[in-house]
Amino acid sequence: MCAAPGGGKSLVLAQLLLAREHQAALALEDSRPDGGADSSSSSSSSPNSRRSRATANASEDKEEQAESAAFSGSLVCNELDASRRARLVRVLRDYVPVPARYRIRVTPHDGARFWGRQEAEQYDRVLLDAPCSSDRHVLQQAAARVGGSGGSGVGNGSGSSSLSATSISVPRSDWSLQRCRRIAAQQVKLLAAAAQALKPGGRLVYSTCSILDLENDQVVDRVLERGGDSLRVLHPPAAAAALEAAGAQRARHGWLLLPDGPLDCGPIYLAVVDKVGSSSFRRVKQNKYAPK
Repeated sequence: MCAAPGGGKSLVLAQLLLAREHQAALALEDSRPDGGADSSSSSSSSPNSRRSRATANASEDKEEQAESAAFSGSLVCNELDASRRARLVRVLRDYVPVPARYRIRVTPHDGARFWGRQEAEQYDRVLLDAPCSSDRHVLQQAAARVGGSGGSGVGNGSGSSSLSATSISVPRSDWSLQRCRRIAAQQVKLLAAAAQALKPGGRLVYSTCSILDLENDQVVDRVLERGGDSLRVLHPPAAAAALEAAGAQRARHGWLLLPDGPLDCGPIYLAVVDKVGSSSFRRVKQNKYAPK
């Protein structure tokens, strides 16, 4: 739903989707008998010939159905901002092979408005990597202004995650609790639209790069309240094991990976939500967030 700026998420999803389909196509090719359908040279009037043609036609029908199933997947990459969307298109053009590219669509919609209203219950999977307060990026930018290269103690992915708080001043325009509340309100709208776009039985991943419960678990709380019994939070065992091995902390609904962990990356929050049934989403009173 928020595919830009770099297109990396879209490339990973395309690779996973198309890899499964490619394997299905290879398996289909291996299953075809040698010699193809034209294996009979007997007279067309003989019963054996008619049975052979019927068998061949049935085999072709099954192959066509299998091919249709194997290549039925598609990927929609949405980005509202025009310049980011143009960059996304360039990345997909550069890295996705032509046959697969025709099954990837780039759209310009306002995610909070479009998906729940215009394409409700149309998607098997949704990834919402939502815009957030980007705490670490804000600190890195402030450090860069002070030190010229971000070298004032803010981790930059090279192994150091310490922060010298006395040397960095973050402008209120870049970070404030009120700004975070506005962002969280937008995240609720986006996540509700993502849940509405899911088919019953579908699954979504909600993620941010914020440390704030306000933008993480509390957003999931609001959407669960809106969706009622149609939504439930999941903790897939394989994902849980991988995240916890990477040092992620368990949150109420998801996981939080912090920069002081063994991988020196993050913050990354993610939660997995299943849609177990069709439901109209209720409106919930605004301003229910408690400062934390």
